[in-house]
Amino acid sequence: MARARTLCWSKGLSVPVKPLHLQCRVVEFIGPLLSDPPSEFTPPSWWGDIQASQPVIHVTQGTVATGINELIVPTLRALDQEDVLVIATTGGKPLDTLKLDSIPTNARVEQFIPHYSNRSDS
Repeated sequence: MARARTLCWSKGLSVPVKPLHLQCRVVEFIGPLLSDPPSEFTPPSWWGDIQASQPVIHVTQGTVATGINELIVPTLRALDQEDVLVIATTGGKPLDTLKLDSIPTNARVEQFIPHYSNRSDS
């Protein structure tokens, strides 16, 4: 039997999709997909904020539900008063398409940031 593989995610934060057990026979956690560091990435001016002591929450637009005002905007609003740093990426969509009067002070929004680990034990 062929094995279907997928990444695990938090059901509490996931958008409604067809349950995995109805899509494939076997679901196996394979861990994160870590790419190599990009050769041409200039960190945004706020990049040093990640090193602060507060927790960092990263929300990124997916490939199933692609309406940035259905995922990113509600997340930014929900976490607006929390003592966390929220980093949101729009999946390449322009930032001016966010239906927000202003970006919350605890949030940083970009079209894209690379996802990679520089840890040697990853």
